[in-house]
Amino acid sequence: MPIILKKAKKQVASNKTQTLKENNPAISLTSPSPRQNIAQAPIPFIDRISVVLKVPTTEDAEAIHSSIWTTFQDTSVFKPAMASGGFNRAMRVALNSVLDAKRWPHLQYAYIDKLATKFRIEFVPVDLGPEGLAELHAVLTTIMPDGWGYFVDHGHITRLDVAVDLPTVRMDEFHFLPKQGATVTAWKQDGALQTYQHGKPKGDHTSIYNRKAKRIAHGKPWKGKEGVRIERRLKGKHWPLKQLCNLPNPFASLNMIARHVGPPEGEHKPYIWELFLRAAEHTGLPAALALLPAEKRTLYRKHLNGQALGWWDVEAIWANWPPMLDELKIASPKAWI
Repeated sequence: MPIILKKAKKQVASNKTQTLKENNPAISLTSPSPRQNIAQAPIPFIDRISVVLKVPTTEDAEAIHSSIWTTFQDTSVFKPAMASGGFNRAMRVALNSVLDAKRWPHLQYAYIDKLATKFRIEFVPVDLGPEGLAELHAVLTTIMPDGWGYFVDHGHITRLDVAVDLPTVRMDEFHFLPKQGATVTAWKQDGALQTYQHGKPKGDHTSIYNRKAKRIAHGKPWKGKEGVRIERRLKGKHWPLKQLCNLPNPFASLNMIARHVGPPEGEHKPYIWELFLRAAEHTGLPAALALLPAEKRTLYRKHLNGQALGWWDVEAIWANWPPMLDELKIASPKAWI
């Protein structure tokens, strides 16, 4: 029989990890600014999250470790998995509302001398939804005080994938231009653009891809329109989970540019602009810009940034972030009491 742990007294946490910007308390998290049409903007979602929790008190460490072995014996809920990164044990947490076992949360546990030291959990919140997260909370209450609330109070995010889906947009309708000059890799199949990759795999990373093509490549069925997914993978930040609502807009540095535009004022040789556009078709805008002399590159980039597409309104998109979090309650300190 699982052991329900009593709530421990909360300790004042150390402020050694990176924190997010505080919101202005006078501004409602869910109130749109007059210029934004939030209802029509796509809703961002969390495609994957990894949270590390260091057990804060000796009292909790003893209680958790003494109960966890009995709890893990419930094989209908806890399925053995591979441990890594210095953790002693790992489990997949089976949830009734999540039918695909590959989508069950992956929970890892570390201990020293009969004291619980650390947990790490990774899952896809958009797959769990509010119902799955509530189920996960119920399971976690058999391990630690307050269940998921214990992660909210003491956990830090080590990886966060934030995505937005654009079901009516196609990859061949826009160019991708990050604000910082960096390499962008474009992947094609049979001449059709399918993916943009930008950034380092072990750090912050941007992936823009044709959802239908990706699912078919992984042997999964697809119905409906193709659509595009724009995903930002943020790693190594160690943000407090309870400050997730204050996350800076991860899409702010990305620009989606109209694919066929005329030359900028000041370009007196139209054929150079035409050659530039053809290069961009094959290598992407950042690589094509890198081929230009500095003065012309500055002129072209400024012109292109003025050709941003209307459906890519990063402020309106990000205004939908707090309401999404409110519904999911993944970072709410009060929802799991």
